[in-house]
Amino acid sequence: MTKTEQKKINVKRRKKLLKLWSSEGRKEDQCCYLCGTTDRLQAHHAWSKKMYPALRFDPHNRIIVCCSCHSFKGRSDRGSMHMSPEAVVNWALDNMLQYQYLCDNKGNEINLDDTAELDRIEQCILDDKPLWDQISSSPTDQIS
Repeated sequence: MTKTEQKKINVKRRKKLLKLWSSEGRKEDQCCYLCGTTDRLQAHHAWSKKMYPALRFDPHNRIIVCCSCHSFKGRSDRGSMHMSPEAVVNWALDNMLQYQYLCDNKGNEINLDDTAELDRIEQCILDDKPLWDQISSSPTDQIS
């Protein structure tokens, strides 16, 4: 298999991993973090997947919100995760261990073209485990 063919396969696999990351989060948190509804849930990246690619698939970098609270437009009474920094700050305050873990690991390197790395990521998502070993000197089981 050529490098180009392998890269195409890995791109498809990354898309599947993102869907898995979202669906596993929705199984775990079955209501919107902002409004409490159980309808049309989506996963939001607490830390931007574009700015912090090492955290893109990390189970501890997701906030479950409904479609309305997730949208850029948002609801007038609550805003949205994308347009309201207050919403993310409140999430961080409610989830301090998780937030500290993300801060500690945001600069890590990740190779999304490496099949073994994608295997590791998939297993972490399925096991709801952090992708990185450094967990702010707190036990992994305390991060949820």
